[in-house]
Amino acid sequence: MTSLSRQINKARFTAYVGIFITLLALVLNWAAPVCMAKSYSISRVEIIATVNPDGSMDVIEDRTWDFKGHFTWITQTLSTQECSGITNIEVSEGSERYVPGQSGVGTFSYEDVPSAIEVTWRFDAADEERTFRLSYTVQDAVVVYNDVAELYWKFIGADWEVSSENVRVELRLPTSGDYNDSLDSLRAWGHGPLSGEVEIVAPNVIVWTVPLLPAKTFLEGRVVFPKNLVPEATNRSNTAALNRILTQEEQWAREANKKRQTQAALKVVGPICLGACICAAILIHLRWGKEHTPEFDGDYYRELPADYTPAELGYLWNFKKIGATEITATILDLARKGYISIQEVLVDEEKRESGREPETDLVLVLEDKGKDALKSDPNGIDLEEHELFLLHYLLKEVSSDGETLPLSRLEHLGEVNPTSINKFVNRFRQKVATTQACQEMFDEETEKVRKWEIAAGVIIAIAGLSSMSITGSLNPYSLLILMGGIVLFVSGLLLQRRTPSGSTQFAMWKAFKSFLEDFSSLDLAEIPSLVIWEHYLVYATVLGVAKRVLDQLSIVYPEIALPGAMWTVRWA
Repeated sequence: MTSLSRQINKARFTAYVGIFITLLALVLNWAAPVCMAKSYSISRVEIIATVNPDGSMDVIEDRTWDFKGHFTWITQTLSTQECSGITNIEVSEGSERYVPGQSGVGTFSYEDVPSAIEVTWRFDAADEERTFRLSYTVQDAVVVYNDVAELYWKFIGADWEVSSENVRVELRLPTSGDYNDSLDSLRAWGHGPLSGEVEIVAPNVIVWTVPLLPAKTFLEGRVVFPKNLVPEATNRSNTAALNRILTQEEQWAREANKKRQTQAALKVVGPICLGACICAAILIHLRWGKEHTPEFDGDYYRELPADYTPAELGYLWNFKKIGATEITATILDLARKGYISIQEVLVDEEKRESGREPETDLVLVLEDKGKDALKSDPNGIDLEEHELFLLHYLLKEVSSDGETLPLSRLEHLGEVNPTSINKFVNRFRQKVATTQACQEMFDEETEKVRKWEIAAGVIIAIAGLSSMSITGSLNPYSLLILMGGIVLFVSGLLLQRRTPSGSTQFAMWKAFKSFLEDFSSLDLAEIPSLVIWEHYLVYATVLGVAKRVLDQLSIVYPEIALPGAMWTVRWA
């Protein structure tokens, strides 16, 4: 393998590895907590809720906060949507009871907002762990039906910005009533993360536990029990509810079990999928993405390596990308061939008369050779279809008189009608791509594999998103599948390979570019005559070294003065 081929393949392989590392880092960063200069976390939540005979519920919430940075207040929202109100709000920390107040450490206040109460308490904490207790009474928390009583309550809402660890909720039912009946009729369910558990630990005690409650995720408990445990309840409904509740919970249980099964499968499938996609992308690159070894292996090439247009060179050089540079070079080449001329005209005569710098514009002028080329049935024209298309567009569609085109008019068209310019550029690209020279530059088999790899990446990414929908959460194993799809998709986008002849031509053009960059330091006998440079400069524009060539020409041929305007065409 030549040094040039090794450089190309090494660069492309490095790009692939970089993409894989970046995607893996994204997965790890997504799954890891965000590290900020000022942040907090909740390491423990202990909630004890006691149902009273009148159907109200006394709630005590103990939360342990781990502060990173300086904090002075907390606001917690208590929903009132499923009750008639919340009363007896108190805040404390250990043995210290906070007092009502609008400011100052050790005070708390609350405000009624639509369907909720916002409780704020004030303290002074910096880089430490603190445990606060919030207590309150929920009025009419229990609904009494004709057959059972029901408590259906979100103990932790979905409005928390951070996750909560070690969550435990204990519900205590009234101790009065017929407990034999209670043991037979007591049922409890939990709604929230699939990792949560609910357990009836005593005839009147239910416990919900969740090792990790993600941010923006609620924990909800539902309990049905004998209605004689809340004889004083006033929130009543003259309907039977037990069968409806059981049917509803059975359906939700089936859905939850399906999600658990899916998550269990994802734990295996996710890592395998990502690993398989990375391996597949690497193997595909090694088989269909490695450049062929070029037959040319030189540092310099002192003449044009091939006899095709500058736009076709751009197609080879930039892996099928065609843009303003190639269009500019094509305009210069049309001028070199004599189809058009590029003239500098004075725009503002008054400025020159007043001694100020005159304002000029470049104008494309259609020459007789160009007029012959634009005839309906041109014969003997040495232009490719894309060159003829460009000539027709500029001098027949954009030009106002069909013979001249000030480039300022073209710039104005780009400003007022960019859609027209974009449409033209796209058609120009298509016509360049269909030339025989371009058709022979890139590997057709690689192009077929590229399309299949992109399609496979899209399908796998959709599968990852679908698994998130099924589990109802942004779990890391679905993310692994999604990342696997993205790996294949991006790898497919990058999968391109030149044909053996295309690889050789690319190596020759690369050596030609090196010659253009360094010719002023070479032996003068090896430098082409001045007349050849007009042709070379067209291709130097595509290779991005036209200015450097002009600078060197002034050194090698100090007796000449080159009009820079001929080699710098503005493009809107």
